[in-house]
Amino acid sequence: MYIWGYHPHFQVSVNNSAERVFNGLRDDLNPRAWVIGILDSELKDKISINAVTTDTPFQPDVFNNVHELTDHLYENDPEKQILISSERGEEEYHSRLKLKAKADAMHHLLHEEFKNLDLEFHISMPVKVNHLWTFVVLQLNKNAASSIPSLNVHKVSGRYKIKRSLLDSTISEFLNSCTKALQIPDVGKELSVLSHNHGEFIRSGGYNFLSSLSMKFHGEYFDLFEKFNLISSQYYEGGESSGSIILSKNENPSINNVIRFSSPISFSNYKAIRKLLEMTGQNISLLANGNEVYGMGNISDYDSTQEDVFVVDFKKHYTWELKHDDDVLMVVEYNQPSLPKERIEKSLFVDHVTRIFSDASEGSTTVLWNAILSATKQKHGTMVVISNIAMEEAERLRSQSLKIEPISLTDEVVELVTAIDGAILLDSDGKCHALGVILDGMATNKGDSARGARFNSAIRYLETQGGECLIVVISEDGHINLIPHLNPRIPREWIDELINKLEKLDEHEETNLKSFNEVMSNISSLSFYLLEDDCEKINSLRESLETKISPHSIRIVYENFKQHPEMNASYYN
Repeated sequence: MYIWGYHPHFQVSVNNSAERVFNGLRDDLNPRAWVIGILDSELKDKISINAVTTDTPFQPDVFNNVHELTDHLYENDPEKQILISSERGEEEYHSRLKLKAKADAMHHLLHEEFKNLDLEFHISMPVKVNHLWTFVVLQLNKNAASSIPSLNVHKVSGRYKIKRSLLDSTISEFLNSCTKALQIPDVGKELSVLSHNHGEFIRSGGYNFLSSLSMKFHGEYFDLFEKFNLISSQYYEGGESSGSIILSKNENPSINNVIRFSSPISFSNYKAIRKLLEMTGQNISLLANGNEVYGMGNISDYDSTQEDVFVVDFKKHYTWELKHDDDVLMVVEYNQPSLPKERIEKSLFVDHVTRIFSDASEGSTTVLWNAILSATKQKHGTMVVISNIAMEEAERLRSQSLKIEPISLTDEVVELVTAIDGAILLDSDGKCHALGVILDGMATNKGDSARGARFNSAIRYLETQGGECLIVVISEDGHINLIPHLNPRIPREWIDELINKLEKLDEHEETNLKSFNEVMSNISSLSFYLLEDDCEKINSLRESLETKISPHSIRIVYENFKQHPEMNASYYN
């Protein structure tokens, strides 16, 4: 059963948009969007169905108690006690609270049902379509979402809501657009149902994220996003924008005023502010309150739990970052916001070292990790090559490097050796054998023309190596790559369980299309980890199950699985 005629088309379109938007923010969020209808409470005893969950992984009985929970949430909402001056205004206000209670009830039920899985759900405000309250449910990977830099407090003065992150704000923009689309008659008739493309959603998310934070400074919204873009676009005597601005209330106790201007400078005077940024440095910034710049100073004894002091760092032409307590919340380049590039995690690095180097020990891994940490502090970027034949390679490449006596790397040494072009060559014990190494190697189809010279030279070098080798590429923008980049290890049981589910489905005379699609979706997400025998079993079971699908059903076409060339049993833990 569908809620309206174009319901399946709408769901496909919204899901495609979700994938483009949230994969554009980060590639491990695994976004999915679903459409669910809940029968109006006034009709639930007159019609046999209570929830429509067609083409979703959710069973209708998950939502059996949604009406009771909605009533409870509405009656206990603190905002219900707020007095509204006009009768019409009060009616509209409470109508919004009731819609919010419906969405909150759906949110609670889904999280309770899937609490043991690494999933989180975000729910749109509902729209009534054919007697059903219709929601769009956005599903994301919980672990990936929670690792994104975010604030903790989501209200100012206990009432005014703010966005806690670029992700939070982009989710809000996406779901608001879904709610508006559901109000259009026969929505889904057209190919694209949402009003923005993926870049516009993220840009609106960044704009509203920063605008909501301005409530912390003056109790009102300011258009800071566009003002910072204008400031970052200005040159001063031929130089690109640089420097920093501290945002807080004027009398914040964590702000040390070094200079106070007798006449504050409005943010609208972006050329004057760009000039003043030339006076800022490592220990002094411009001081601003969201509306104007009133002096110069720095941060002292800041209690980060207050979340009321932020820093805007201007990095280069049309590029700036929003930071809180040294965490980068948002990067904006040429008007387009993005999440900060991930710094390398120790667990990921250690996993690569132990899988690549046969003689890896805890001690040598720690030495290598400390060397990489030192290298990541270099602002201009660098490259570290770790090889179990580093001594031989240093000799082979001596004409295009500076061969040295093996030495342990300290912060001071790394700062010196990364000041010149070329790579650092280490052995698997962390000893440095050569500096400024110009890597050689043959051309390969594994390169990426969109990436820089460091990345592609590392790919070429690795392709010609006979020994065990790991290359860490640190680009100028802080992006870090491990080459080769190994997919994480997974339990072998995951694959076995999915194959077992297909076998059980194949025992029935008719294929449960919903269950079949759910299993196939999970297998597709783990396709890299399939061995040749797995592929043969899955392909055979899929063919058998597809013959038992009703010819009138809307079905997804699945291609045969093949073992990935790089897959082997070492990817199981």
